[in-house]
Amino acid sequence: MTEQNGQPVVSPVMLPDLGSGAPPTEARSLRSLAAVPMTVSVVLGKASMTIAEFESLEPGDLIRLDRAPDATVDLFINGVHAAEGDVIVIDDHVAARIGHLHLEAGDE
Repeated sequence: MTEQNGQPVVSPVMLPDLGSGAPPTEARSLRSLAAVPMTVSVVLGKASMTIAEFESLEPGDLIRLDRAPDATVDLFINGVHAAEGDVIVIDDHVAARIGHLHLEAGDE
């Protein structure tokens, strides 16, 4: 910092003109994001265990989850809870049928 007589020297700064600064319409901004990839995760349930318990697991061991077999599953988009749904089977694939979407911020 440059000082003159013990006081900071203040100089004007010229910034480029950025236009009107009007925000894009919501529809246009969402369209521009339409091709952005997201990671969708479906969580069947959770379990807690110690590191020692985890290290002792062997092929064929079972981990009991915190949900009933007919409970809904949680769907996360990029780690954010976004929906609940049901597990279904389509041909030879497992799928999640959306039951409730969390579209509003804080809608849990």
